[in-house]
Amino acid sequence: MSDKEKEHLYKELSDVQKNRKFSKSATVFKKVWKIMVAYFFFAVSLIVIVDTYWENIVKPLF
Repeated sequence: MSDKEKEHLYKELSDVQKNRKFSKSATVFKKVWKIMVAYFFFAVSLIVIVDTYWENIVKPLF
């Protein structure tokens, strides 16, 4: 095997490793994205509920 062939193989392998790292980070981002959307929806709905019923919640307390 000549040096050029070795170099070419090494380059291909390093490209494959880079792609693998990228796909791992992409799957992690997809999972985190779903969790972020869920928490964002939960927080917004909670704020809307509290904002809507704020007077009914606070008036009986004081």
